[in-house]
Amino acid sequence: MSTPGNPLIHAARWLLCSFVYLSAMGFSQSIDDVLSSVAMDEEGGVLSDDELFLLEELSRNPLDLNNFTRDQLEAVPLLTSLDIALIVGRSGHLKKVTSVQEIIDMGGLSQTAELLLPIIATSIPQIPFNGSLRNRWVLSGDDQRVLTQLSFQQTAFTGGLLMERDPGEPSLADFLSGHAAFDLRQNLKLIAGDHRIYAGYGLLLGSSARPLKSTGNISSVARSGSGLRSFRSATEYWGLRGLAVRAETNLGSFTASLSSAPQDATFDSTGIISISTTGNHDSQTTLGRKHNAEEQLLAANWEIQNIDGGEIGIVATMWRWSTAGFGEELEPTTSAASFYSRWPVGSTLFFGEVAGALTSSPAYLVGILVNDENIRWIGAARNYPLGFGGPRSQPFSEWSSSTLNELGFYQAVRLRRGDWIFAAYGDIFQQGKSSDSGITPVRGYEMSASTNLSRGGNLFSLRWKEEQKSDGETPAFPGEPIPAGTRRESWRLKSTHKFSKNTKMQLQADQSATNSEDNSAYGYGISVKFHHRLNGNTILLHWAGFVIDDYDARIYVWDVNLPGEMRSQMFYGTGQSVGLIIKIETRFGAAISFRVRSTWEFSRYTGVWSQPEVKSGFQMDIAF
Repeated sequence: MSTPGNPLIHAARWLLCSFVYLSAMGFSQSIDDVLSSVAMDEEGGVLSDDELFLLEELSRNPLDLNNFTRDQLEAVPLLTSLDIALIVGRSGHLKKVTSVQEIIDMGGLSQTAELLLPIIATSIPQIPFNGSLRNRWVLSGDDQRVLTQLSFQQTAFTGGLLMERDPGEPSLADFLSGHAAFDLRQNLKLIAGDHRIYAGYGLLLGSSARPLKSTGNISSVARSGSGLRSFRSATEYWGLRGLAVRAETNLGSFTASLSSAPQDATFDSTGIISISTTGNHDSQTTLGRKHNAEEQLLAANWEIQNIDGGEIGIVATMWRWSTAGFGEELEPTTSAASFYSRWPVGSTLFFGEVAGALTSSPAYLVGILVNDENIRWIGAARNYPLGFGGPRSQPFSEWSSSTLNELGFYQAVRLRRGDWIFAAYGDIFQQGKSSDSGITPVRGYEMSASTNLSRGGNLFSLRWKEEQKSDGETPAFPGEPIPAGTRRESWRLKSTHKFSKNTKMQLQADQSATNSEDNSAYGYGISVKFHHRLNGNTILLHWAGFVIDDYDARIYVWDVNLPGEMRSQMFYGTGQSVGLIIKIETRFGAAISFRVRSTWEFSRYTGVWSQPEVKSGFQMDIAF
């Protein structure tokens, strides 16, 4: 077992840190680079695939900063409420934006916005029509995942189709999704097919991905959802399938949706026990539950904004569950409503949402955000009582579920001094009550601090993070203390060295340490990623080496991803991994991408390397 006192490990670690710091140089950012900079330490993505698809569309047809609406900007993920307010205000103040950098140089934007804005915005008028066709095959063991996606948009009409098959499912058309959106008049929009309503701070109708806990985007919790949009995700649960309309009037925006969507449920004579939100059917049990229930949902939203960015709104929902095809009722009709608001006062923003349901006491999320040119601070409190749930609950939280049970307090600060940005956040949380099964409430904390150097596009970052959560699977009895959990601490250093206009190298060093009542474990990882671009074609080679005592000390490295994928690779044990991406683009708008990753692990007991575990994927994209 590795020990923290090993002088060779310490020497290698600090030698690497020194080299990485000296090699920090600038490079042109991509969507993948932006996502990797705010990636979470888990295998899930930073955004939903629906939100990522929107970013890809904007990279092909960016927002014209001289001709855009606030609603269009609020649809862009990763931007904070302050980013949106600053971009809108500066575009209006300048009258004529000559370059995106002109907006960035005024300062005050989040680090993520500074990286993202050159990709999704422009000062040049754009063409009124564009579209894309994607076909992806990903090997998973002996099975495949297949995705086919078509999307097109014109000034007053957008539409698309999606067909997906997960490993284990019998048909290439296991999941079908489609949408058509029409601007009937200047202030009237209709969507037929899969869609989403984004309203408030996620207590009832939230975004399709949780707000980030990240030092690169500390104020994401203060951003409210806004608008009616088509839903183009392969995630089967989160879409609403039906009809929706949104009208803009002098009295505010009115949105209404009527939907009926198939779901996967476990139920008995007492009603629904659980709902599967993964959309995966990789066993006979999950295949047997495929679309065995139907969710009928009626949702309405009203909101009004002022020119200063203030907003108030109301959400009302009513839903019922039945067996497939509008069959036998599984749950009685349930109703819920919420009131949300944001209100700027000088450099301070007050925000929050309060929601009530018939099944529980009210839930709330409230906070204060203070911002000036060099410092930003936010504090937010939340309470989601046992039994509370909304049809698409996705607020700021530690645990993500359609039924929430959590209380907590979050605060964060960001300080900018010249080219340096220092940021830190802390979050303490606990489940509000034990469930009827007597399982221990989970409680804990998470905190992180980072420093980032940005100079002329050059980037360097160092991040520290610590977290501890009690064991939620250990039974507890009245009067007994909640068992302590595992404390985890990690360090991450990242930098990029640019050899030429088309060649760059990225380095990442990770250290993790975990301590519990029974064990201590340590993990060390180093990864190197080489990028080379020639005539629009890209090759990326990634090597990672790791020595990790235990699963609890695992590390995460941003994976080699096809366009439209968002994955971190988790490593534990002892071994190495090599990944490769080749992307070939043509002048006709077509691109072919191939990725493969092989991982070898070394057994400390037998002294033998394992056979390589290979994962691969192929994708074709046509933009028109």
